[in-house]
Amino acid sequence: MKVQTGGITELSTVDYPGHVASVLYLCGCPFRCPWCQNFTILDKKNCQEVESDKIVEKILENQPLVNGVCITGGEPLQQLEGTIEICRALKDADMDVKLDTNGFYPEHVKRILEFVDFIAMDIKAPLEGEKYAKATGRKDGKEQVEKLKQTLEIITKSDVEFEPRTTLVPTLIDSKEDILKIADSLKSYGINRYVLQQFRPEGGCLEAEYENYASLPRDYIMDLAREAKKILPEILIRTKESGEEKV
Repeated sequence: MKVQTGGITELSTVDYPGHVASVLYLCGCPFRCPWCQNFTILDKKNCQEVESDKIVEKILENQPLVNGVCITGGEPLQQLEGTIEICRALKDADMDVKLDTNGFYPEHVKRILEFVDFIAMDIKAPLEGEKYAKATGRKDGKEQVEKLKQTLEIITKSDVEFEPRTTLVPTLIDSKEDILKIADSLKSYGINRYVLQQFRPEGGCLEAEYENYASLPRDYIMDLAREAKKILPEILIRTKESGEEKV
């Protein structure tokens, strides 16, 4: 089966916790987040159509140095059948598989659970329709939130390791109030872990306006994380200054 891909990073130590991993970028996404840094692969003209077995073959060339694969996007589950085919083959080859998703396709998440070891899901904003619509560049914020809640329900009832994460974007999602609302929502699903990530505009953004915004300082992010830790026990931050830190 052919998939639309934006390429492979053969070696990464930051995309899959505890692993030296390859990173596969799959094209397409239902969202248009204004700060998106992988915006080039939202357009098929910037992608290549490749047979899934060729992708798997390329990734496995790096065994045993690489012991995991992060499948990201875009939104990989927009190409569900191809993503399942790739994940199944990688698992058969004893590779650990991490999936990055935005939670928009709960039924697709349900189908792929058996083929992945770790899911990281972006929580773009507090689970409120208007805020979510603004963060994702869509008008159907209420529908998005309902789908996200369904996805949270599915994942938290599974045995797959799970990481919800929020990118802190100046003027959009950057306040104590926003983070506490998200932390409260996660707690209601029995989730203990939450990651705050630093927005980094260096590589460009979907909307050029966001390229002019500076990353929030590490100390400010740490302050927000300490507030979130009053609600959830395991909080991490990721910044260019200090990498990953537990709070």
